[in-house]
Amino acid sequence: MLESYVNLCDLLQPRDGDVVSVIGAGGKHTLMYRLSDELVAAGRQVVLTSTTNLHRNVQRTDVATVVADECDDWPGALAAMIGQDSRAVLVASNLGTNMHRGFEPQTVEKIRDAVPRAVVVVKADGARKRLLKAPGEDEPVYPPGGNLCVLVLSLDAIGKPLDPAHVHRIERVRALTDGEQISAQTLIDVIGGHFGYARRFPSPSRRILYLSCCNSPEAERHAREIFAETEDLFDRQICGDTIDGRYHA
Repeated sequence: MLESYVNLCDLLQPRDGDVVSVIGAGGKHTLMYRLSDELVAAGRQVVLTSTTNLHRNVQRTDVATVVADECDDWPGALAAMIGQDSRAVLVASNLGTNMHRGFEPQTVEKIRDAVPRAVVVVKADGARKRLLKAPGEDEPVYPPGGNLCVLVLSLDAIGKPLDPAHVHRIERVRALTDGEQISAQTLIDVIGGHFGYARRFPSPSRRILYLSCCNSPEAERHAREIFAETEDLFDRQICGDTIDGRYHA
């Protein structure tokens, strides 16, 4: 039986100083900001960063961004920003008007040194705004010392064509699954296939599956099907609507 929650922190249980890697497709960015909102509301500190590229969140003007290559002492600037606002986005450089470049994985250790009490939430996988992907040979790009890894997959992908408009690294997805339409089985194959995400988790991180866009009885039925086939691969399985703040585990 699925239990209902209204708080991601209750489900993910990040501790102060944790490094949380967020991977997959179809809701990473939204989950990162939602988690950061909850942490700040609870009086805690949080840094949002990336080991790939990070889309600029133009709708969140309340969250300050520290750009490392524009700052002689970015660790000091980050610590000052966290001390003032409890939250900051930290990126290596700007990539045009809509994108930031992330850091080499080892740089996350410097972030932890600069703000040791902060939860560091790291986007460690890119999907080019597609609803589904399978990891490439060198993906995800995990930072060292990660404590928690959250795999995000979107239930909204189910029923969509298995084509490049909806799927990143489509050749790798096709090598894992059958069919011309994305189904619950497609997501199961992307998780548990021979080069799927379940074989790419860092050790000894806690492993969490988050199925986003669970906002209808049909989506919940798909979530239960996926949970049943992958329960041995995760420490916790969650489905929910990140924007509305309704979750089931």
